[in-house]
Amino acid sequence: MKFTGNGLNEPVLLTRGHTIRDFFDKVYLSYELNMEKPNPDIFEFVLSDASIQPAETLFLDDAQPNCRTAESLGINTYMPEPREDWSHLFKDINVPVQK
Repeated sequence: MKFTGNGLNEPVLLTRGHTIRDFFDKVYLSYELNMEKPNPDIFEFVLSDASIQPAETLFLDDAQPNCRTAESLGINTYMPEPREDWSHLFKDINVPVQK
């Protein structure tokens, strides 16, 4: 699995001892790519680089314009609430969640 974002205060993304990097093979951060959302170029780059299909992709972001652009390309999106525990998104993935 791959992840794209802007950092989103990574240490608090997931509680219970996990960070976002525990759940994804590769993380794409917009500031590291020198690309800005909601420009479609960043989404198209990630899809191409990762060799993934939009319908098989989940984009997490806290800004509705970014999610709208991703959705317009056929990408699934999720807008977490501030300080939300995202672990429910990954309940079917074989990564142990500490309680």
